[in-house]
Amino acid sequence: MCFGGLTYAFCVSGKLGNPSFIVVSRSGEPVNKDTCCQLARHVGCEVTWAQWQPESNTYQLRYFVENGEIDFCGHGTLAAAAWLFQYHQLPSPISLQVSTKIISVRQNESGYWSYEQEAFPLEAITENEVVTDILHSLGLTNPDYPAINQVKAYRSSGAVREKLVIAFPDKTYLEAIQINGESRDRIC
Repeated sequence: MCFGGLTYAFCVSGKLGNPSFIVVSRSGEPVNKDTCCQLARHVGCEVTWAQWQPESNTYQLRYFVENGEIDFCGHGTLAAAAWLFQYHQLPSPISLQVSTKIISVRQNESGYWSYEQEAFPLEAITENEVVTDILHSLGLTNPDYPAINQVKAYRSSGAVREKLVIAFPDKTYLEAIQINGESRDRIC
């Protein structure tokens, strides 16, 4: 038997963030890729499948978009942890398995979640034009907001999936983020 629902990551001040449809199943229940892709198409967002793994006492995560399975989804990971915390009363931190890696997701404060994974090197992105493109993909297009020298951008290698890491000077920047998927995909 599967349970699930729509939840959001990167929400600030009651504003919705990135949607993810979470599907939770018991151990041994088959993951139907076609159904997950159809669900992603129907709800218009990524689907995170969380399947209980009793032998490791974790949930195995898999991620789907309308065209197929993807290796990793950061906001899907955060949304799955928030869902499991709320509806399955799992305490923070929550250990989630992605492929062969364990990711620890922690509630830092009410409503704020973050995750850690195995250490991986970060390479600073210093080209202002690239940082500006990144900010535009996050919907931060006002030339006065933010000052480009306050935002740090990095690219990773060796993680579950290579990542783009953005460091803002404080969490107030999150309120203005409105991700432009097409622009984000072009950058990534």
